[in-house]
Amino acid sequence: IAPNFLVQRPLEGPLPALGDFFDRATGVYYPGLNGRNQLEDPFWVRSNRETYGFELMLAFDPTPATWMWAWDNVRREDADFAAFLDMSYRIHPTRQDAGIGVTAQGVQFAFPTSAPASDLWDVRFRTIARLAPGVRLVNMLYVGNGQANGNDARLIYRGGVEGRLTADRFSLDYHVRIGDWGPYDYYRDFNSTFPVQAMLNGSFGLTNPQWFVSSYTRLGVVGTFRALDANSGRYRPDPMNPDAFGTEWEVRTYVQLSI
Repeated sequence: IAPNFLVQRPLEGPLPALGDFFDRATGVYYPGLNGRNQLEDPFWVRSNRETYGFELMLAFDPTPATWMWAWDNVRREDADFAAFLDMSYRIHPTRQDAGIGVTAQGVQFAFPTSAPASDLWDVRFRTIARLAPGVRLVNMLYVGNGQANGNDARLIYRGGVEGRLTADRFSLDYHVRIGDWGPYDYYRDFNSTFPVQAMLNGSFGLTNPQWFVSSYTRLGVVGTFRALDANSGRYRPDPMNPDAFGTEWEVRTYVQLSI
């Protein structure tokens, strides 16, 4: 049972973006200013934003010789069943300074400002099970809210499950995510979310599955599915049914050779 508390404040708080202003009395025009950013300004406020955080972690591990929090615990854990439940709540009374993004052409830029002040919470539950000799199942369930790295003010609510099953030389990876960002950083930068994302990836290798090496000799098939809405970027509404979700899917076979 591990309660944690965090109180932090930056030496200099974040600065908001300032819009243009025209003083009709004097006829003077004052151009606007973007928020501070990492590329141009000192005292940039991001991860050090003012925070009052509370966390309660409950863990069960009957074989503590294989430490629950080791970086490679999912591979080394020797208990028949181990699990943890992590609940956190963070109060952010101020916004951050502007984040950094990258355009489709690879050009780095600073957003004009950041997402507003907001309280964030997160609940995660992970299990590791040895179902039989050579058979291992790891699952992670999560639910919570989140903010974009950029300046989009929309607060998202997300949840899902992701996991992996390995049995001798067979591996099955899967996830189902609801209302979450896409798989790459830029989805969160621009606050692009999908109502539903699902993936199923089964493979058979010449050796036992590797937990931290993705390129080993194996043959597999992977299927992916996404539902799209107005927050998904590539969504194109149907004029006959503008409230309907869009969809995109793919089924792909692959062969990986490790020499």
